[in-house]
Amino acid sequence: MKGLLLKDFYLIRKSLLIMFLTFVALGATLSALITSWALIPLGAIMFETMVTTTINTDRNSGWHKVSGVLPVSRKCVIQSKYMLYLILGAIGIILGVVACVVISNIYSEWNYNSFLLFFSLGFTMALISGSITLPCSFIFSEDKSMIGQMIAYPASAFIFAGLVFPAENKTLMFVIAILISIVCYGASCIFSNIYISRKDIA
Repeated sequence: MKGLLLKDFYLIRKSLLIMFLTFVALGATLSALITSWALIPLGAIMFETMVTTTINTDRNSGWHKVSGVLPVSRKCVIQSKYMLYLILGAIGIILGVVACVVISNIYSEWNYNSFLLFFSLGFTMALISGSITLPCSFIFSEDKSMIGQMIAYPASAFIFAGLVFPAENKTLMFVIAILISIVCYGASCIFSNIYISRKDIA
């Protein structure tokens, strides 16, 4: 698992720097035009998209075929992608929170309710969209898996909005939305381990 994570890290390390600089530029724009709190879900989504890049790169380079003769099970390969997704998502959320705290302190705009809203939104969108995009990236070609990504992000946002905004006790719904996203992500990981790991390598 550690070796697979290191392999993917070396694969995307240059792209991560570009992603970070893009995040900073977009963050400055969003904080000026909308709200700095939007940086939390933005950070999570931006960094997590790198995982699908590693899956497509493995497929295009033929590495996923080579891995079939290595002492590494396909389940371990799949689990490493799910783990990398969590790591990059955590990095994105942390960067978003840090940026929001700094900007809020500068402009004295700290709002606890906004923090809870966008933190839970980022967490929920990240895991629910990941539960869709990761299996799609494993099963379908790069072009077809893009359709899954286009569906996943709006769907996760609609699910969150449908749970939270009609509710009177929004704090409770934040927790419920996060728990649902964790269950979805766990179910996706189990599905991938059981079904996708048994599929023939294309």
